[in-house]
Amino acid sequence: MTEPAVLPKDLAANPVLSRWIEVRPDGRIDVRVGKVELGQGILTALAQLAADELGVDLAAVRMLPADTAVGPDEGVTAGSLSISTSGPALRAAAAHVRTLYAAAAARTWDVAPEKVTVAAGRFTDPDGRSASYAELADAVDLDVPAEAGVPLATGGAYTGTDAPRLDLPDKIAGRPRYVHDLRLPGQWFARVIRPPSPGATLVEVPEPDGLTLVRDGSFLAVAGPDEATVVRAADRLRDTAVWSEVDSLPDEDDLGTFLRTGPHETIPVADDAADAGSGTAGPVDGQRVRATYSRPFLAHASMAPSCAVAVWQPDGRVEVWSHSQGIGNLGRAIAAALGLDPATVHVRHAEGAGCYGHNGADDAAFDAVLVARALPGTPVQVLWSRSDELTWSPFSSAMVADVAGTLDAAGRLGSWSYDVWSQGHSSRPGYAGVPGLLAATTLARPATYPAAVDPPIANGAGSARNALPGYDLPNRRVTGHRLTESPIRTSAMRSLGGYFNVFAIESTMDEAAAVAGADPLEF
Repeated sequence: MTEPAVLPKDLAANPVLSRWIEVRPDGRIDVRVGKVELGQGILTALAQLAADELGVDLAAVRMLPADTAVGPDEGVTAGSLSISTSGPALRAAAAHVRTLYAAAAARTWDVAPEKVTVAAGRFTDPDGRSASYAELADAVDLDVPAEAGVPLATGGAYTGTDAPRLDLPDKIAGRPRYVHDLRLPGQWFARVIRPPSPGATLVEVPEPDGLTLVRDGSFLAVAGPDEATVVRAADRLRDTAVWSEVDSLPDEDDLGTFLRTGPHETIPVADDAADAGSGTAGPVDGQRVRATYSRPFLAHASMAPSCAVAVWQPDGRVEVWSHSQGIGNLGRAIAAALGLDPATVHVRHAEGAGCYGHNGADDAAFDAVLVARALPGTPVQVLWSRSDELTWSPFSSAMVADVAGTLDAAGRLGSWSYDVWSQGHSSRPGYAGVPGLLAATTLARPATYPAAVDPPIANGAGSARNALPGYDLPNRRVTGHRLTESPIRTSAMRSLGGYFNVFAIESTMDEAAAVAGADPLEF
């Protein structure tokens, strides 16, 4: 029995075709997706998919930035899933657009739709009549939902050829392309003066001459029309502001104790020993192999610090330009943090330094909104300093793992015990039902956020990602321990806890091979 046709997941969530594709009067075809360019080249690949399915040259396709007002919401650009999720959605949308235009041409020429073909952007019929997308645009309405089962032009095969990256010429030539380069009419510049340590509260700050001081609780920023003047004023305020501090940070030389102390969420990964009735990680006789591995907190250290531009319009609408990896989530988080209607927050993606994880892009956007709120109608750019980026962006969590195994008489591992302690690996905007934006914790009515969470094991896990060895081992006990209270903010970095766990596991296997007197590969 044939399964009923269904739309690709992202197209089903955003079914209106005009949110994906628009035909312009000059013949250019504008394409929007909900995934963003972070330097990985996905917009070029997606443009090729769209061009193939529409039957146009790649040069006819213009990939526009993700936009919460007019484009599809495809969540967060993460997990190396952009092509596998956005690609099928865009192909299906483009296929439907192509069939609608072919049908319009068929009606115009009074022929059957299957008699109309398209190549190089022109529809033709057996009599040689021809029309372009632009010439047929008035006869086609794309404000309609996509339909499942529309055949792909190539029957599902990929026909594209190599193409130069669309984003690289500007970057190589140094032309303005990034959010850092954005200059709107009447734009001001702002710098946020961060607390000297987590948990510090602002006591007193002098007024800067000729500039606007923005303060809400312990959120402090200075703004003005000249960027250099603002930077100098921020440096002076950083030296003269008075803060009340508390000692809240762990001993950086003893992070293992900090991570083990808790409180914790226990994450059971495997317990074959319990299933066998032993209640322990295997037999107690035999030669034991034990090791402990650790890593410190890690910073993304993106090539450029986080930046954003915002305008708080006099009518209460908020416009934001950000290099966030999830502009829809960011817009909803800004609205939640300030008690706004999410429909009034409009976020556009603008390229910035990528990070393969959660850096300060979302936080910089919220900073810009807070400053813009004090200057209605004035575009405001907030640029973090390198010091801010390395101090206040979310870190990848420190981790520590205790590993133990038992070698039997034959020199094989007869048991395996693995415990990994870590903070959570996800605190992107909207995590755990909270906005998750840094500056909200410093306002006069401060937000309090839970510790970073982990994805469920079924979705890849976080602290326990790859904690299960890729070997046929008996009597395994594998457990994750996520710290649920911490003064240090952590979130996603490439592969979350995966690479640490793999390093610890593979290193222990080498240690076990050495004890067994075996070649590591043979072992």
